[in-house]
Amino acid sequence: MLKHYIPWVVEPVVGDWFYNAKLRDICYEAVVKVLKRSKRHGDNLRERGFDNDAIKEMGIKSLYSDPRKFEDIAFDITSEVDYRVQVEPGYEDLTDDDRAELIATVPGFSQSHGEISFDMPRDKAMVIPMRDRFGLITRLRLRLDEPGDKGKYRYLGSDDSGHKASLIHVPIPTRNLLQDANRNQQPPRPLVVAEGEFKAEFATRYMNLPAVSMPGASQYRAAIELARKTAVSGIDWAYDSDHRTNKHVAKALIGAISECRQRDMPCRLMLWDPKYKGIDDIPDGDAQYIRYLDGEALDTYLETLAKEHELDRPDFRPRILIGPDFMGEAAERILDLLAQNGFFRDQRGKICRFDPTTETLLDLSSQALPAQIDRFCLFESADRNGNMVPKSCPADLAKNTYHRTDYEGIPRIKSVLPGPGVLSDGRVVVKAGYDSATETFVLRVPSGWDPSNYVLDRPTRQQAKQCFEQLTALFHDFDFSDEEGPTGAVSALITCVGRSAIDGCVPFFAVTADHPSAGKSLIVESILQIASPSHMGALGYDRKDDEMRKVITAELKNYRSILWFDNVPRGTAIASASLAKLGTSRVWSDRVLGSSESVSRRNEATVFFTGNDISYTDEIARRVITLNIRCQDKAAFVLGELSEYVADHRNDLLGHALTVWCWLWNHDSPNDDKRPIKSFPEWSTWVVDGIEELSGHDLRELVKTNDRAYDADAEQASEFIEAIAQLRPCSQVPTPGYDWWTAKDLAAEMVKFSESPSLHDRVAALTIQDAFSGAMPSPRRLGKRLSAMAFRSSDRYTLVANKPRNTNQYQLLPNESKQDIDRLTSEFRRQHNSK
Repeated sequence: MLKHYIPWVVEPVVGDWFYNAKLRDICYEAVVKVLKRSKRHGDNLRERGFDNDAIKEMGIKSLYSDPRKFEDIAFDITSEVDYRVQVEPGYEDLTDDDRAELIATVPGFSQSHGEISFDMPRDKAMVIPMRDRFGLITRLRLRLDEPGDKGKYRYLGSDDSGHKASLIHVPIPTRNLLQDANRNQQPPRPLVVAEGEFKAEFATRYMNLPAVSMPGASQYRAAIELARKTAVSGIDWAYDSDHRTNKHVAKALIGAISECRQRDMPCRLMLWDPKYKGIDDIPDGDAQYIRYLDGEALDTYLETLAKEHELDRPDFRPRILIGPDFMGEAAERILDLLAQNGFFRDQRGKICRFDPTTETLLDLSSQALPAQIDRFCLFESADRNGNMVPKSCPADLAKNTYHRTDYEGIPRIKSVLPGPGVLSDGRVVVKAGYDSATETFVLRVPSGWDPSNYVLDRPTRQQAKQCFEQLTALFHDFDFSDEEGPTGAVSALITCVGRSAIDGCVPFFAVTADHPSAGKSLIVESILQIASPSHMGALGYDRKDDEMRKVITAELKNYRSILWFDNVPRGTAIASASLAKLGTSRVWSDRVLGSSESVSRRNEATVFFTGNDISYTDEIARRVITLNIRCQDKAAFVLGELSEYVADHRNDLLGHALTVWCWLWNHDSPNDDKRPIKSFPEWSTWVVDGIEELSGHDLRELVKTNDRAYDADAEQASEFIEAIAQLRPCSQVPTPGYDWWTAKDLAAEMVKFSESPSLHDRVAALTIQDAFSGAMPSPRRLGKRLSAMAFRSSDRYTLVANKPRNTNQYQLLPNESKQDIDRLTSEFRRQHNSK
């Protein structure tokens, strides 16, 4: 009946009781108006640090501080309440009986035959008005002067409405702060939750913190509900210092943090010196005494706390209830949790995550996703008795989540940097992790890295030149065939650190020599030690193009942008079609070995080759910067010195490289619009011209060196084949039997001819020995050289090969036998690939 006459109902009816915020406020305001404050309670509040204005605004009063009789005080209260309800809009039409029945629903009041009575307690106590977020008094809390066995706090009357929000006290200044945040007058701040009304009042009035109070350490759920309804950025829990020694408070604290995590509410723990019990005991309310714990530090602290108090290990995983029609809502929540727990989507929308152990990004399949979800999410379902039973993530739910590519909450990764470098918008990397502005993930930064200490973001030409000279000095001890060699090594380093800003292809870099132990690998290791601290190591080169394609796909699939092929076999002519494709394509697409899954990655690869006497096919040669090293004794320089120097000065050297890049990015160049470089010609124009301005060296000379090296290699091959023709006769047609010979046969002929009295014969043997630094080669070394020379030509002859069993056989044919040469070439390649 009364339900239709009650304005301001903010909560639904619970059983026969209802919660009416406005009615309670009217009644309790009347109580506060009638009651007085004792001198003893006023002095107590001032000792707590409250001034008179704060005490008055809080409205704290006392029971039995008035010398009048109990009946007179109760009569004044009921009269004031009855009057206030009568004049309140919405209640004026109620009869006396209905009004009495209505007031009797407020805890602390009752009625009999239409007469209102106030159930005044018999104990002396401080009366504390508890307000909600609207500033309305929802309960009167009593702090007894002489507490008994049940504690020093009571509530006025019993509350059967089931309304739990009335447990949380919101001080008036906190309400004002929250209202300002709701009106967007101030940015959201964390809500401070303290134990007790006095602590919250002190924190908000004298520390300018938006604080509320819960009546006890275990009443944290009501505080979380309040935080979810207000414009706050999270919760700062201000538990008393006795949580370190009191098992029950420690358990409540762990429960509060766990509940926040399970309900996706950001939270922190406020700590101060244990000699100050509560936040209101901090001297002068100085916030510098407070420190905050969150994230992993908070998890570690709570785990230690649980261990000390012999409590269960905290489980901070959010809970998801498995039930009918839960799939859609659960998938949305899991996607939110994936975004919060460091999961990303790659360029094709597939889910991946960062593995801190290996410092790499790992792709996840729909089959692997359930195990990952179980790491940060707890699933439960009800059994027949209604008890909640833990479950694993359902496979259907994981599959549904995996294929929700329309969800925009999970960050997308467009580019991956192995270490500190330049982002696509020209900014220098400051820290590891995800950069949302450029959708770039940085795998690792070295210890102590701070760009402001090492990098000049707007360097002058002179400053950039000084940094460039510091870098080229690293490579001056190497005996390069070309004076541009050190400049070429620095250009490789600068390309690596700026690779993310190049949305196109870059040249390959090769370091080659005519003899082992010339320092080829050391050059590349030094470059990568500066540019890519998370580099996984060198790869092996394979002449089979299918194997090379698999290697490239595997590396790019795992977001490795540095591909270093070390120990390329001597005399190898790099002719892989997959490498040629990598040098010209902005996107690499291929099928993953052993599955139907395909991979597509933005081509961010920088490729290095190291080996002796490397050459290239035409389509690759013009895209390789080759650093040629002359034969030098390994003792001419100490290998460890350069590695140790780079390790000790890594941040300085990286800063020099990035400073040079910043000068290239900002100086008068074709890239004035500061967009990413999108093609190989753009790289050549921008980087090559800029480096030439700093060093005086033209990197194009190193690119042309490829052509010269190719021509020189062709000349050496021609001399090699002509020398063989002196040792082994030429056949007019490929004839089985005696015309085919092996490397062992040729080695025997070389020994015989080298001992011949004929100068012509000795010259032929010496010409072949020159390919092996003047030494007589073993049949094994000679076989490798012949295999590399197979189907190469001189002016008169072509060296053809055959592999009928496990040993290569060779024969010289005149160049006029083109049809036979082509047929044997096809057969040999088919035999080679089948192996």
